[in-house]
Amino acid sequence: MEEFWDTSQKLVYLGEWCKLYERREVWSRLDSVTVAYHWNDREKFHSDYEYLKGVYETYLPLLAAQLNDVHGTEHSPRYWRVVAGWWLRCYIDVLFDRYESVRTAQEKQTIETTWVPVAPDSLAANDFLDFHRFMVSDEYNQFLFGKIIRYLGTIPYEEKPHDFSAFVADIEQVHSISTGGGLKQRLRRLLTKSGKFAPDSLKQIVFVHSYFNPASLAKLQFLLKQYPLCEIDSSSGRALTTEADANVRKQLTFAGATDSFTQLLDHCIPESLPKTYLELYSVSVEKARAIYPARCKVVFTATSHLIDDVFKLWAAAQLESGSKLAVCQHGGHRGTGLHNSALEHELKISDTYFSWGWQGSNGYNVLQAPASKLVSIERSQKCSNIYFNLSSYGRYSTNLYSIPFGALWAQALDFQISVMKKLPAEVRRAIKCRPYMHDFGWKEADRFR
Repeated sequence: MEEFWDTSQKLVYLGEWCKLYERREVWSRLDSVTVAYHWNDREKFHSDYEYLKGVYETYLPLLAAQLNDVHGTEHSPRYWRVVAGWWLRCYIDVLFDRYESVRTAQEKQTIETTWVPVAPDSLAANDFLDFHRFMVSDEYNQFLFGKIIRYLGTIPYEEKPHDFSAFVADIEQVHSISTGGGLKQRLRRLLTKSGKFAPDSLKQIVFVHSYFNPASLAKLQFLLKQYPLCEIDSSSGRALTTEADANVRKQLTFAGATDSFTQLLDHCIPESLPKTYLELYSVSVEKARAIYPARCKVVFTATSHLIDDVFKLWAAAQLESGSKLAVCQHGGHRGTGLHNSALEHELKISDTYFSWGWQGSNGYNVLQAPASKLVSIERSQKCSNIYFNLSSYGRYSTNLYSIPFGALWAQALDFQISVMKKLPAEVRRAIKCRPYMHDFGWKEADRFR
């Protein structure tokens, strides 16, 4: 964030994320150096990935035990893996990436001083969806880098006031707007309520964010002799919010540290855990019970197991009662890339995984199936253009998989543009670029123009 730049001195940028494309006229004129991203070294990425996977598997049972103690429950490790496991894996990966970025800067550059924001009392997300927006934001990462700099104590720093309350309010507002009450959402909820009058025998297979279009889903439900229930969306409506309870969080104590990073992790997890798993746990469980069927045989989803905490709470309870979880692949890279933390999580929580054609291994039950989102799409026979669908990834890493993410995405963009420039003029004129729905500050459309 530019407010933390002292332009009277030579600047050290921690990474490419500091240099917004739309602000290049500013930062390009400053005396500066950019720290090389530590995961430019792909051998290091491979070894770090395996290390972080081990850290996650060590801390998940510790977190499960802590949450059972706080809530007076006796849920299984699988329950908490479904509910909080994906957050924990993402948080470990994110914290380590920022930790390594600071450590690399300290080792490779001479840093006389830096500015860090005055730490707020709490900056815990309400749920995973809010946390995902935290991970890709400048404000949250400024906060996280400041926390790590204080913890390491190897870089001199001065504190500078920054109001994080506006940032948190914006995140919560976006959550409520993006999941709120449009006409389609209201109609879907109305149709879903009608399903409450159907007998339980017709609601044994529950589809949630399956990626099937409504017509295909209705046809599938008919073939399965199920009530044509619209997909339930527990993320719709206003998000649950509350203040963090310092007394509750003090009850969480971790002692799994074996090195400097896990010592930091022991300190950070209690104050960073989303409120859905602590302060909002009981009310979220009740919300899940009010929305979803009391009992089913199969839960089928493509995305809710990652992003929707209320769904996770319901699904985890169903699994403890003997239901089965079927997860459908919803995006690329799974089954083809060397590393993919999301896929590892999905395989471990599901009873059956529907892939886009690749076969499973290591004992996982993987069935090959068409992509649910493409089932009813007809192939066009007439096309005179070349369509180039741009992808985009946050300027800061989130979950780990073997692609050019985070700071590496700038290099990937430059490579794609260089290839485009080498094409014959008549080919370039036929290309239609479609930007990704989220740009994350890369300004990809401007770069390709």
